[in-house]
Amino acid sequence: MIHDPERVAAIRKRVEAGLAHLQEMEVVKDEEFRRWLSLTRNWFNDIEPTYLKNLSDEKRNPEEESIWLSGVELSLRITEQQCLRLCDAFKTYGPDLRFMV
Repeated sequence: MIHDPERVAAIRKRVEAGLAHLQEMEVVKDEEFRRWLSLTRNWFNDIEPTYLKNLSDEKRNPEEESIWLSGVELSLRITEQQCLRLCDAFKTYGPDLRFMV
């Protein structure tokens, strides 16, 4: 049972938004940048099957679920920060950027 469906829905919405931002940057040809796009996309895509998919089937009380979702949100914040880094590079240099790590 999901005790906080609004919080879970908000997480899913943030994942969708992040994936949409990454999709906008698919025009970049630089291999290193595309590798980081792929990695960040995988991190976003891991949220649902790794953390949320079985949440309704698991027997957590509201406090345990809250702790679990805090961990999910931490992982999501880290992924969003990486996405922001890529977005900033894309906005600054455009689709012809050369990504240096």
